[in-house]
Amino acid sequence: MNRSKFTWSLLGALAVLGLGAAALARTQAPSDPIVPPGTPTWSYLCFTSDSAKEVMEKANRAGAQGWEMVSAAPGENGAIWCFRQPKWARPLPQE
Repeated sequence: MNRSKFTWSLLGALAVLGLGAAALARTQAPSDPIVPPGTPTWSYLCFTSDSAKEVMEKANRAGAQGWEMVSAAPGENGAIWCFRQPKWARPLPQE
């Protein structure tokens, strides 16, 4: 095999391997993105209610568990109330 054919064959093989590796990398995205150290991550809890009494009961329960309210907005079935807490504060579910 002459040098020109060998070079083109090698370049073709490398191109095929590169395309295959790129396709494989796209299909194996991590389930959780890598978060830089010191960056807070949050768990969220949202509920809807149109009764002030129900909102106070649920909000007090959430607050007792360490949740803090971050937003409230009108929704289709009453207001939507959202709370957050650091992910490290929630125990991981047992499997």
